[in-house]
Amino acid sequence: MYNTTINPINIVYRKPPKSDEAKNSHAQKEQEQSTLESNRRESVYTEISPRPQSAHIDFSKVNNTVNIAQIITDFRNTNIAINAPKEIQEEVDMYLALVEKESLKENPQRSIILSNLKNASRISDKYITDALKKPSNVVEGWIDALFAQNVVLKSDPTQINEVFQIKFQDKNTKTTTEKEEEPVKQEEVQKVKEQPSPFKKSSDYYLNATDELKQTFGKAKKFAKNSPADALKQYDEALKIASSDNNQAFLGAIHFEKARIFDQYDYIPNALDEYNKATLSPDDNLKSRAHLNMAKIYDEYVKYEPALNHYHQAIAYFGEANNPKGQTIAVKNLSGMFAQKYDKKNTEIFNRLSIDSAKECNDNKTLADALSDAAKNYEYIGENKKALQHYREAAKTYSADEESIQEVAQNYLDASKLMRKLGNYAKADSLLEKAHQYYALIPQAQNQPA
Repeated sequence: MYNTTINPINIVYRKPPKSDEAKNSHAQKEQEQSTLESNRRESVYTEISPRPQSAHIDFSKVNNTVNIAQIITDFRNTNIAINAPKEIQEEVDMYLALVEKESLKENPQRSIILSNLKNASRISDKYITDALKKPSNVVEGWIDALFAQNVVLKSDPTQINEVFQIKFQDKNTKTTTEKEEEPVKQEEVQKVKEQPSPFKKSSDYYLNATDELKQTFGKAKKFAKNSPADALKQYDEALKIASSDNNQAFLGAIHFEKARIFDQYDYIPNALDEYNKATLSPDDNLKSRAHLNMAKIYDEYVKYEPALNHYHQAIAYFGEANNPKGQTIAVKNLSGMFAQKYDKKNTEIFNRLSIDSAKECNDNKTLADALSDAAKNYEYIGENKKALQHYREAAKTYSADEESIQEVAQNYLDASKLMRKLGNYAKADSLLEKAHQYYALIPQAQNQPA
């Protein structure tokens, strides 16, 4: 689904500034497109009345067992039924692919499956809410109702329980039924089952390496900071050793380290080439980081399509690695990209997703970082009320971490600046006073705001 090829970049600078004229032209164009798209969807939605089928079921009188394969199939067809555009279907499919991957394991984890289904349902519900111009949680409600029953997490596409299928009434009062839907192809299921893999931790490639390979790699790492040319020579030597040992995991790690050097010194084609080779690693975390770094490069060069593809890849592989912190970072970056494009809809969607992902980490700093980044994105696109709310939430969340005093102060300061810009000077002064109070708690703080 995603393009992982290296797209040529013929630009000699990074983070090019946008002129006000370009911004206004871009904003006007998007507004016109948004109006046309809104009118098209409004006509489709006029006579569509989505509702969870589960709301009309007396579960005490029916078989309450449903297989995860049926839920995945019905979810995909739900997006078709509500006329979701391609980008929404791709976002939902990203999470459904993670659900499917987990369901094909010997012992699928309920928490992973439910978390990804929830993320997918919120994207669908957001689209329905925007299209109907009224709040909707029909898809998430359907998922909640299903998981109150007996869900078989091990995938079996032959198990169908019709009473649990979600139905959407269309203009002609027809309903989407399982018979009208394209069933999961058995050969596709078998293909996923045959994929290599238990997930390898990042340390495995090192523990299984020869002493010669470890020493050469270690020498390259020491050179990397002050003598990049010597480091690259040592990494090339390490590549020869790893290739002869057929150590695929270590090969990925070496390519990733080479890419970081090229990236740091702005040899962009070389960096992209090495990151792309690193994605062949069996280590899902390393693969995710490589995709994330490629996404950042394309993002900086305003190459949005390949950036989007690699952000999605990073999110997907971090999910497979069961790494919610990595997933949160990738989603935050993706949200920031949409903010830079003045894409309010997707900025809000991915702001919410980054916060949801951060909550799964059980780490106040990770959650506060997500809230703070969301606030900056909202401020950038002119959603000032939401920005202020998230600055305050970020400050309060940071305050639970003793090592994040400076971040607490900074978020109160950012909120104060925004409040002053909006003309509420009394509230701005109050927030500034809070910022000063926290700056005073920082040992040897020298650069307090005036």
